[in-house]
Amino acid sequence: MALPRGDGQSELWPENWDPLEVAYFAGLFDGEGSVGVYYPNPSARRQRMAEQVYISNNDLRPLNRAKSLFGGSIHLHQPERPHGRANWRWYVSGRNAERFLAAILPHTIIKRPQIEVFLAYRLGSPGTGRLITHERREVMRRVATEISRLKREY
Repeated sequence: MALPRGDGQSELWPENWDPLEVAYFAGLFDGEGSVGVYYPNPSARRQRMAEQVYISNNDLRPLNRAKSLFGGSIHLHQPERPHGRANWRWYVSGRNAERFLAAILPHTIIKRPQIEVFLAYRLGSPGTGRLITHERREVMRRVATEISRLKREY
């Protein structure tokens, strides 16, 4: 699978990535990452798609390194349960998410089927991020359902 090119940020291009770091982040993503496509609620005022690719961790160091290599942002995630522990999440989206997932794909085991579905969807879906039609919402619903099913398998 060809890696999508960057968005003008040459330091984020795959040619500059150390293969060992890519393998490290594949392992981290396999254990602590998540990928998903969420279709909008039909009653929502703005009908925009939602894609989430992130890695959770209590240590900021690997997340800061991921951000410097692959772009994205880091946010503190507060748990929904009262006694849950807050953690940091590195989020990446759009073409940076495509490039990150395509780079780690050969090194993943657990999340490989989910990544393959996500990449097939992203790379075959021009116009992501725009207002969506009923047909596009149906595609998103199918992809979201398939990724959700794959998550339940393991």
